[in-house]
Amino acid sequence: MVPDRARAVDPLRPRRSEHRQSAAHGLLAALGAAYLGWLAWSLARARVGEARVLRPQSFAEGLLFQAVNPKSWMKAVTLASVFVPTDLPPASAALLVSVVGWVIGFPCVSCWALFGVALRGLLREPRNQRVFNLMMAGTLVVLAVSMLRG
Repeated sequence: MVPDRARAVDPLRPRRSEHRQSAAHGLLAALGAAYLGWLAWSLARARVGEARVLRPQSFAEGLLFQAVNPKSWMKAVTLASVFVPTDLPPASAALLVSVVGWVIGFPCVSCWALFGVALRGLLREPRNQRVFNLMMAGTLVVLAVSMLRG
């Protein structure tokens, strides 16, 4: 292996592959922050008042929604690139990550659903809906800025 002479002189200098990774990371962070900014803007401008009750999604509709959900794809890519053990066969590693994800995710999603049920009563008033939407939009903006500051 030929040593990188520039790196020998300056060990903090990134290698070319590291530079490409940081450029890709920067691009993904910018795209993610732009998406979060758009979500915040949409949420801040959302009309409040009486919401219509929608028909629950079927299992197939929920599955299709997850197939096109950008958050699901970001989670899958992160899990595959960071947490999948490399010393196991691919099927075993995927199964392990899936089981751990389910064990952690199911209680979290359950708490989230219970929190939503508890908030339902509070959000019946249009003023409370507006305050909640603005708080959530502000939270998205803070998250977007923190992504860019990295």
